[in-house]
Amino acid sequence: MASWQVLLFAAAAAAIAAAFLLAPAFAEVFTVGDAAGWTLKYPATWTDGKTFVVGDSLMFMYPADKHTVMEVTGANFKACNVTGNALGTWNSGS
Repeated sequence: MASWQVLLFAAAAAAIAAAFLLAPAFAEVFTVGDAAGWTLKYPATWTDGKTFVVGDSLMFMYPADKHTVMEVTGANFKACNVTGNALGTWNSGS
């Protein structure tokens, strides 16, 4: 009887491990603003119908000479305060 329990436990552990290992393979890359790319006038509805999960990535497509992407805290975002508060800055564009 104990050998069946060990076998069942091993099978369950293998199934859980496989689920965690396969999850990154299903990650998606979403272009912010869809085909229009990231602009100041991108449609606010570009996220409609999309489901974001842990492991997904957001790709910002923008002209390097016109925009910069800055990572800030939630509080600084709400206050529109980026001066000296950037956690990260990207200006590579495309």
